[in-house]
Amino acid sequence: MKHIKRTLTLLLVIALLATTALLFASCSDKKESGIAYELSTDKSYYIVTGIGNYAGTALSIPKTYDGKPVLEIAKNAFKDCTDLTSVTLPDGLEVIRAGAFSGCTGLTSIKIPDTVVSMGSGVFKGCKDLEVTVPFAKAPSGWSDDWDTGIDEIIWESKEEDDETEKSTESDTSSKPTVAYSKGLEFAECYRVANDLSTKSYMVTGLGTCTDTIVSIPPTHQGLNVISIDDGAFRYCTSIKEVIIPDSVGWIAEGAFAGCSSLESITLPTVNYKLTNMISGDYYRPFGYIFGENEFPDSSKAKQYCGYKDYEEIYATYYIPTSLKNVTVTKALSDDCVGAFSNCSTLVSVTLPESATTLGYKMFDGCTSLETVNLPSGIKSVSNECFQNCSSLTSIALPEGTTTVGVSAFERCTKLENIELPSTLKTINNSAFSDCQALTSITLPAQLETIERDAFSGCTALESITLPSTLQSIRDYAFRGCTALQSIVIPQSVTYMGHGVFDDTCTALINIYVCAPSIPYDWEASWNSSDASVQTGYTG
Repeated sequence: MKHIKRTLTLLLVIALLATTALLFASCSDKKESGIAYELSTDKSYYIVTGIGNYAGTALSIPKTYDGKPVLEIAKNAFKDCTDLTSVTLPDGLEVIRAGAFSGCTGLTSIKIPDTVVSMGSGVFKGCKDLEVTVPFAKAPSGWSDDWDTGIDEIIWESKEEDDETEKSTESDTSSKPTVAYSKGLEFAECYRVANDLSTKSYMVTGLGTCTDTIVSIPPTHQGLNVISIDDGAFRYCTSIKEVIIPDSVGWIAEGAFAGCSSLESITLPTVNYKLTNMISGDYYRPFGYIFGENEFPDSSKAKQYCGYKDYEEIYATYYIPTSLKNVTVTKALSDDCVGAFSNCSTLVSVTLPESATTLGYKMFDGCTSLETVNLPSGIKSVSNECFQNCSSLTSIALPEGTTTVGVSAFERCTKLENIELPSTLKTINNSAFSDCQALTSITLPAQLETIERDAFSGCTALESITLPSTLQSIRDYAFRGCTALQSIVIPQSVTYMGHGVFDDTCTALINIYVCAPSIPYDWEASWNSSDASVQTGYTG
């Protein structure tokens, strides 16, 4: 009997040990990685809250835990985990909270799953050697604006999508660059002073060990903003074909890109910096300033308008790479961009930021190769001589809301064939379209009130023009030299016609149809010095 009891006791002990081992094994499976978790409020998924007792350097967060998906990483979950060198994030992860990996200075690489819809502020702050791969062409709308503070490099990967809306979003020119930020650039500490406070920042001082032909400057370096590019920083970097400068940069010094003889495209936040320490008048640094005043091989001389001093116009001569064709301005046009691109004869295409409301005086004057200008929707006025002498420009469409076309704004745009004017336009100023010799027809907008002196003079190919019923006055010589114009209808609303509106150079003009029952009293006696016959009371 004792033998039987001893046997039963032994069996119970064995069973107890087996059960304990199973329980331990189960617990061990749950805690194998050492990562700390907590259940979500609705108990449907797990949140990673910290590194727990994990002691390795290459962390892999599982897709599920205890039978439920892992969908979130908590705020500051892995903050200052300096031993981590890599982290693998699971497919299905949706949220990474603020500062989740901040201070992980040993991290060298991480890939964000395409399921992540929310990223908090400074997720990787201080991770100065980190390369982050993102499966998007731009950060999704749910990501914080400063989620990427401190990252050394971001690789943006555009995904193929069938949805047209997604494709449209990916092609948005205001998004972050689809190329990785360049590595190896040289930086130096600098300070930005605002409201009597000094903030430590960085400036780019050189190409360093970077061998990229497309140089994309990061907005931050070692967790601090990059705010300027130093004098001569990229001088004679002849391998560079494209430069992308982030919106954080507020100043590009003189000659920063001097001698960059292969440069084809540049993206920069603004142009036209204002000098405020002159005794009188304002002096502006136009686009050519960043290339400097010293001639270099394969450069084009540009005498650029800079402003006024003592009532006289000021110009400066800069040398711009002949290879440079495309410019994109992303953030702002300072001081209405007075003379910003004047006489940049190599430029073919310019894209302006959505924030722009005015096209400044002489902004593109003398840009003889300019074919395309992408105008923002908020433009209200086109200043005097803005596109003067843009002899390669073939078409222009001014956005709704534009109320003024300035004096000589498109004068001598000799290839301009198509002009779209907005319904908000009230005045076409002196010589606005004079000598546009390729213009064959134009319909003026319904709210137009005044056509000023010489507005269309010298438009030798102009065969037809439609005047709106709101038009009140046509000033002196408005159609002088329109040698192809054969007939025109003058609305009854026109109460004033100036001297020589149709002069003896309008050699093809046969008929002028006046809708008023008789010539209005205020019309100049010499308004029609051509041989055209005049028919009043015209009803069409």
